[in-house]
Amino acid sequence: MGKYRCAILAGPGANCYRESRHAVATVGFDHKDVHIYDLLGGRDDINNYDFLFMQGGFGFGDYVRAGGIEGALIRRKLADQFRKFHGDGKIILAVCNGFQKAVQAGLLTSDDFLGESDITLYYNDCGDFRDYPVHLKHVNNGKCIFTRGIEDVRTFPMRNGQGKLITKGYYQGDRTIVKKLFANDQVVFTYTDPDGRVLEPYGDYRRSWDPTGSVLHIAGICDKEKGTVLGLMPHPEARIDPLTDENWTSERGPKSEGDGLIIFANAMDYCKSEL
Repeated sequence: MGKYRCAILAGPGANCYRESRHAVATVGFDHKDVHIYDLLGGRDDINNYDFLFMQGGFGFGDYVRAGGIEGALIRRKLADQFRKFHGDGKIILAVCNGFQKAVQAGLLTSDDFLGESDITLYYNDCGDFRDYPVHLKHVNNGKCIFTRGIEDVRTFPMRNGQGKLITKGYYQGDRTIVKKLFANDQVVFTYTDPDGRVLEPYGDYRRSWDPTGSVLHIAGICDKEKGTVLGLMPHPEARIDPLTDENWTSERGPKSEGDGLIIFANAMDYCKSEL
C-alpha cells in the first residue's frame, strides 16, 4: 500500500464511485469506500486516512433537503472525528451532493469549522435538474490548497437540481456573509462564460452559463481557517483523462490532461509536503 490514503464517503444514495476511484488512483492515492454507517458504528474512522472525498449522489434520497440528513449526522454524531481530521491539516474535497452535506454539517461556514452554517444550497433558478458542462473561473488568491496553479477557465459537468448557493440574509439585503467569504479568500470558483468573462449578477446569462442562480455566481468555496476543505457543485472527477474534455476537436486534438486532474494532483502534492 502507498503512504497516502483516501476515504471515499459511501452511504445510501451515493454514486459516482467509478469516477471518484479513478480520480484519486490516477494521482497515486490508495483508496477505500468508507460507509458512513461504519463511521457512526465505530468500525472505521476518517482519521485513518489523509484525504476524505465526499462524492456526489442523492444521499438518503435528498429527503428533507439535499445533504440534510447526512450533514446532520456529521454535525451531531461525527463532529469529534471531523474536528480532529481538520485540526491535523488533512484534506476534504466535497463535490455536488458532498458539497451539500458539507454545507449542512457546517464544514464551510464563513466563521468556525463545524459552526452554525450561514450558507445553503437551494433549488436551481432554472427550475430543474441539469446535467451538462459549465465553465468555472478560478478566483481564489491562494488559500485553497486544491486549486493552486489554475489560471485558465475550467469546464466540469454539473449534475444537480439544488445547486444554488445562498448566503444568510442575502435576499433581505444583508451582504455581510458573502462579503466575509470574499474577504476570507474562501470563494474559489465562480460560474463564467467560456471566455472567463464575469457574469452580470442578474443578467441574461443566469439560466445558461449559470443555471443555478447562485449568489454572485459562486460555484465553490473553501474553509476559512486552512483552505484544506473545498466544496463545489460541478464534478472535477469527471474530467481526469484528456479525452473526457468535450472541448477538443479532431483538428485541435485533446488537452494534455483533463481539466479536473490538477485538483487531485494538488491534493497529493499537499499530502507529500505537509502530512
